[in-house]
Amino acid sequence: MNQQEIAYELAKKAHEGEFRRDGITAYFNHVLDVARIAGDRFGFDDELIATALLHDFFEENPSKTTSDLLNAGISAKIVEAVVLLTHIKRGKSKESYQDYITFLKNSNNQLAIKVKIADNLANLADSPTDKQILKYAKSLQILMS
Repeated sequence: MNQQEIAYELAKKAHEGEFRRDGITAYFNHVLDVARIAGDRFGFDDELIATALLHDFFEENPSKTTSDLLNAGISAKIVEAVVLLTHIKRGKSKESYQDYITFLKNSNNQLAIKVKIADNLANLADSPTDKQILKYAKSLQILMS
């Protein structure tokens, strides 16, 4: 199996039973949307699509570790990008979204940056609130500068 096939199975299992904000749409649909947008925008590279499929893996499954992904056959390069895509606590409290985006941009990890751009575009296409539109627009401005 290639990286995206492994990632697809891991993401499908990890997001089983989860739903989007509407309480109806399976969360896995968002993961698929991000992968499609990333591929449409940046090319259907195996590593890019695998990273997109796993972009919320740790946020939605805090008990999972990098070893879980590595042991499943996911490459260290993809795992590194997935870790960077995880909005977590860095220091005493959860960082602001803008600080997280700046951290991601400064990482210069192109795999993670491309997936976050695709994630923001997917979120903007999913009936966002006015506040979310501003949040994702600012994020895209930072990531694409």
